[in-house]
Amino acid sequence: MALTITITDPRTIAVIRAKAAERGISESEVIESAFARDHDTPDRLSRATRSPEDIAARKARALELLRDIHAAVTDDARAFDHDAWLYDEHGLPR
Repeated sequence: MALTITITDPRTIAVIRAKAAERGISESEVIESAFARDHDTPDRLSRATRSPEDIAARKARALELLRDIHAAVTDDARAFDHDAWLYDEHGLPR
């Protein structure tokens, strides 16, 4: 699978080319190495390497966000009949 990314900023292009020439690698490899370093930051550690305290804190934050979302949903929104809006009396899309 291929992905094409277009970079139009001349300064960014110059930085990428300079880094590639400096390291003797391709421009694609410069981008890949930059993102690989980014990907290895502690925020992106796998669940297996997180401490139980970190996992509990993340879960608590997620539950807090879900409570906030739930509180913001009105009774009218809960009562809305999505099927009636999306489909007619014959079950066909409107």
